[in-house]
Amino acid sequence: QTRKTDDISKDDPTYNDVENHSNEETQTQLDASAHIENEDETEQTHHDEDNEINILTPTKPKKHRRKIIEEFAKRNGFKQNSERLFFRDDGYIKKEEDSSFPWVHYDNNGRIIHYYFTIDKCLEREQIEIHTYIWNMILRDPSNYALILRDINDVPKRLDGNQLKQMQKNKQILVHPETYRLEYRRLN
Repeated sequence: QTRKTDDISKDDPTYNDVENHSNEETQTQLDASAHIENEDETEQTHHDEDNEINILTPTKPKKHRRKIIEEFAKRNGFKQNSERLFFRDDGYIKKEEDSSFPWVHYDNNGRIIHYYFTIDKCLEREQIEIHTYIWNMILRDPSNYALILRDINDVPKRLDGNQLKQMQKNKQILVHPETYRLEYRRLN
């Protein structure tokens, strides 16, 4: 059984033996990890008094962030049941297949409260692009359609169609139709 140096006093005569064994285990683990290849990692050589140790270190630390719908649901009191379903006492949010607005908020009776389109960006920091038909659906039924995006503090928030229309009216947001589709029709 291996003893760790944390388990014994430095005054114990076996302390150095345990410490050396622990260092050998660490060296073996480091040597094993040095053979792992990953494009996001680079190998760096570290020198100690007697050893040369190669360690893989990340070139760019990746910030893991949950999906925006998961954060939004959790902040609004929903519990995650699966990747496609969040629930709370008064209803649930479910991912629907083949829908322009893939997340749908239902009440307990199965009536639709909102359709959500998620965008993992902050409108206050950068422009966002959405398809024309998404914008048109929001305008046609602003009480039922909403965007979920990040606020300036990276917190997910819901902007329903009424809020977006008001923001557009107040010139807080500008809507630029970037592309139009032209289709030729032959007249008989």
